[in-house]
Parts: sequence; structure tokens; C-alpha cells
Amino acid sequence: MPVVWRKPPVPSKATEKEPSKASGKARLTDAKPTRHTFTVKRPFDHSGPAPRLGKVGVSLLGSTVATVGVGSPAWSAGIRLLDTIVAVDGIAIDGPSCNQALATPTARFAHIVEFKRAPVLLVERPPRAAFEDAVARAASGLDREWLGAISACVRDDVDQFGVCSSLLSSRGVEWRERTITAEESSAVALAAFAVDAPKPLPIGGTRLVDVALDAGSTEVLRLLLLSMDEGLDEGQLFSHGYEDSVSAHSRQSSGSIAGGAFR
Repeated sequence: MPVVWRKPPVPSKATEKEPSKASGKARLTDAKPTRHTFTVKRPFDHSGPAPRLGKVGVSLLGSTVATVGVGSPAWSAGIRLLDTIVAVDGIAIDGPSCNQALATPTARFAHIVEFKRAPVLLVERPPRAAFEDAVARAASGLDREWLGAISACVRDDVDQFGVCSSLLSSRGVEWRERTITAEESSAVALAAFAVDAPKPLPIGGTRLVDVALDAGSTEVLRLLLLSMDEGLDEGQLFSHGYEDSVSAHSRQSSGSIAGGAFR
């Protein structure tokens, strides 16, 4: 069955739930998205010539938490993967009171918290059943087939790899030596988290062959090395029925890229 990235669902018009006042006690199993406030207490870092505030401990994909360091101030406060940062100290990171000259929510978040010792973060947390939709929404601006190829390398999914790489080639995309960006790495990491995948996750700046090697994905790695060493085209490399899969895939207007949240 071909694999594509699902379009994020249309946002519900249901009444917004009030923020929770109990920091650190937000659950991942609520039936609906919930909002919570967390106070992130940043210690001073004395490792340099002058003291400075330590890092919050998160990286974002858009305004969605893509990584959070275990033991970091954010982790200790209660921030978790797939939380969406809505506001910091009452300043909405997408609102008019924020510095809109900064291009991305990530840059605006960094700007707001830069000199704050204990910023209060308002976050929206999706229910467990909606994790995959949350990943799709966070990664909606990224290349669907490319994310599918990365995910296939993590999961050693030869069928998915054949479909996604063929589609990339049909668009004229050179995927063999293409490097993975930090955003793309975050998207695949979030997708793996959404389905509790245990495999090693891709690191920004690496290639597909590096991801397959780190994950021990022997079948996909074999195809990658054949393609790179011998310059085989898709007709030679993927010779067991991928044309039908690609045709079926191209007829679909929505779906999700592979790998749990990428299925």
C-alpha cells in the first residue's frame, strides 16, 4: 500500500479549554487538546568568563516542541514533545505584540525568553490519539516524499523507500546526496515519538545512507549503496512492482508519509 503524508485536519471550532494551573501535572491521555502553564526556571551558567542564563532546553518545529532535554529547565517544568508554545509571559508568539520582524515562531520564542530568568509558558498539548495529526500539522511545510524517504531509512521499509525515492526522482529531486535539515530531522523524530518508535533518529546534516546505517536498516541501505555506487535508475533498482505503487500514490490527494505518523 503506498504511503503519503496526511493533510492536517481542519481545526475544530469547539470551545477552548481554560489553561490548567497545575504546573507539571498535564497528562498525555486527555480526550481533547488542553492548555497548561509552566514556569521554566533557568539557572545561571558559570562556565564562561561571565555568568549567563542557561538554556531553556527545547528546540521547536514551528511553534511545536520537537526536542526537550531530559533534566533541562523545560523538562523539569513539565514541557514535553508535541506541546505547542502559545505564549510566553502572556505574549503570544504569533500575536501582534511579538516582534513580527523575526521570521519564524522559533526565532520569536528565542527573542522573548532571551533575558527571562523564569518565563511562564502557555502550551497546548494534544491528546494521545491526535499525536500523528499534530506531527502532520507541525511538518506541513516540509517535503512529504523526502520525509517519507527518511522515515523509510529509519524503519528499513523497502517498499516505502521505493515509492518515495521514485516520486522524488520524478520531480527532478537529487535525493542520494541530499542532506537532512534540522527541521526535517525534528519532523521525523516527532513522528517516531508519536508511535513510540525505538529506532535511532536522524541528525541534521546527515544523508539517507547515514540514517540507514545508524538505524541498522540493512535492506534500504543495500538499495542506497547500489544506487550511489552504480548509478542505477529507479527502473533497475526498484524492480518489484514499485511502478504500480507510485501510480496509486500519485492518484491520492491526501494521506500521511510513512512511519507511524508517516503512514
